[in-house]
Amino acid sequence: VFPRIIEGIRACMAALSAVMPAPSPTVPETTVWRPGNFAYCYLIVRGVSRAARVFVVESTLCQTVVAAPARFAVNHSGDWAESHDIAVQPSFQLACADGHTCAVVFHSLDTRALVAAALPEAMDFSTPDGKCADPTQDSVLSVYLCEAGERADRIQAVSDMSGANKFYHEVILATENFPFHNNSIILIPDLLTKEECHILMDGANDHVKSIIDGSLDAAGKPQTRPAWLDIADKPSLHRLRTSKIGSHASSLASTIMIHRVLPFFEQNLPGVS
Repeated sequence: VFPRIIEGIRACMAALSAVMPAPSPTVPETTVWRPGNFAYCYLIVRGVSRAARVFVVESTLCQTVVAAPARFAVNHSGDWAESHDIAVQPSFQLACADGHTCAVVFHSLDTRALVAAALPEAMDFSTPDGKCADPTQDSVLSVYLCEAGERADRIQAVSDMSGANKFYHEVILATENFPFHNNSIILIPDLLTKEECHILMDGANDHVKSIIDGSLDAAGKPQTRPAWLDIADKPSLHRLRTSKIGSHASSLASTIMIHRVLPFFEQNLPGVS
């Protein structure tokens, strides 16, 4: 019996390899950025780009955390924050070399988006009265590690505007990668509305609550408490099947997959679809 099972598994793996594109190693040409370096890039939110001078906090070949001027904050609606916005990305006050302070936000972006040459109209760090001032390295690292808790919000970034017209954003996790299949995350802006997000969230919360409360399942039997509910008391780290979180959420998930996700891949990444 077991040899036949193994043969079947090998046959399935061979068939899967035949239909999936083979991941090809992609090594992006990047500069090795050191903490404390200043660099330039275009930051993009919903297709609106802004040139920025940024401070490198930590960097790898693929991903870099930077401190950017506070005017590059994003509001909770996913747009560039304006002065009148109340709910925005948190900013932090840093000490500058001339004794002044400047406000910054922390972003995570693709390392290949950073360039050393100054970009036209790049927005620089400034004091509250509008004077240009560079934050000190000690202040940046201290605030990032302590006050910010090493948290940086992901943002799309490019080195020139030729790559700013894509309808998606790819996060590359390693030098050997292939879109979506290997060390790659595809981010699709505005895939769901705020209301749809809450439908899925409420369905997941209700499902977990029913397990904790000991409610009966569809067959009238007590639901078994899964082990993941006790993992560091963080059930949000577990993935739930949409088929388990209510008919409304399940129907919405099917609609998203069939009418949005698959057409997106067919139009933008046909090799992946």
